[in-house]
Amino acid sequence: MPSTGHRAAASTALRSALGAGDRCGRVLGVFPSAVYAELGDELIALETSDALRLPCAVVLPVPAAARPFAGLRAGDPVTAKGALLTVGGRTAVVARWWRPRRPRTTGAYDVAQLSTIAATLPPLTPLVTDRLADLVRRLQTHGDVRHETRGLLGLGDGLTPEGDDALAGLLVALRARAADGPTADRLADAVRELAPSRTTTVSAALLRHASEGHAIPRLLDVIDALGAPSGDELTTAVVRLLAVGHTSGTALAHGALAAARLQTTTRARSEVA
Repeated sequence: MPSTGHRAAASTALRSALGAGDRCGRVLGVFPSAVYAELGDELIALETSDALRLPCAVVLPVPAAARPFAGLRAGDPVTAKGALLTVGGRTAVVARWWRPRRPRTTGAYDVAQLSTIAATLPPLTPLVTDRLADLVRRLQTHGDVRHETRGLLGLGDGLTPEGDDALAGLLVALRARAADGPTADRLADAVRELAPSRTTTVSAALLRHASEGHAIPRLLDVIDALGAPSGDELTTAVVRLLAVGHTSGTALAHGALAAARLQTTTRARSEVA
């Protein structure tokens, strides 16, 4: 980011943060393709054009190879004055807006296809596997899910722990079926209540977006493909998602698959009843 600034494109999820008076914050983390910053009570991901496109991203028109974030460090000051975003003394001007995607509404899932994809996924750590299974079983009972949600939040390392990513995949995939609205709402309520005190600032913010059905396009491509008739589209989407981060893509995929399996199990029970 040169001192003169780039003309950037911001997510509409950030309208309140970037359009309601002056705000101050700080940089939380710096990576080649993204800078994560806390601005008031909002998370902003300042991204390069080839980054993941988080639902809270401000996207610069340059690739990571241009090294626009060289020299920035965690703790650097961040300010927003209307459309002008300043990070560590460098500026970006929000010149346009883009709207984050949500998953397409889907109907039934192919159980055989779900099993085939599950066999291709790298495993989660055993504790995350067990606690994700506990949460899915609890969701089937229509009871309070706070205890099981608490067990996954913050479980793992990094800015987005493995347990959080599994939760995010589960949350977003549940938003793909209107019939699962009450189940998604129960989980979303628990996550919004518990995440701020149990995980990182970055992960809590991304989970809040996931509770509304918003996530990176690679996860949404997998969820959309889960309801598609062709397995080829799903296989390609899963491969691209698994390339995200060290554990994030894998955990997101497991969460989405858990939601699809929950939905097929629930449908099968209702048909028997």
